[in-house]
Amino acid sequence: SLIKLQAEQIWLKAEATNAAIDLGEQIITSERAVRDLREKFAQTKISKMVESPMNYELSEVKPFPLSFDSLKFDVQFFQVQESEDSSAALASSISSHISSTFSGAWQPSVTAEASQSAHSTAM
Repeated sequence: SLIKLQAEQIWLKAEATNAAIDLGEQIITSERAVRDLREKFAQTKISKMVESPMNYELSEVKPFPLSFDSLKFDVQFFQVQESEDSSAALASSISSHISSTFSGAWQPSVTAEASQSAHSTAM
């Protein structure tokens, strides 16, 4: 009976060893598959599709590195329509946007200078 018990113990150890080897091989196979899928579907750049009011010939889409993912972009679209808007109205619109954007974060003198600079550049 003791010999039978020892034989059973040896058989169980061999089965456990074989199961551990099979498990290890399956883990390695699945980890390789996961790695390949991560590489295949990884986000390597951030880009933006151009929307319809934009002039496609003048619009440039720039890819950004992955670190830009956490930054907040403040983007404003300005359009000049010759029949309705004059360059002064466009400059005023850009200037007021710059002024409202900078007003909470910068000193009033810096805000005024940036607003005036944007206005004169747009003219």
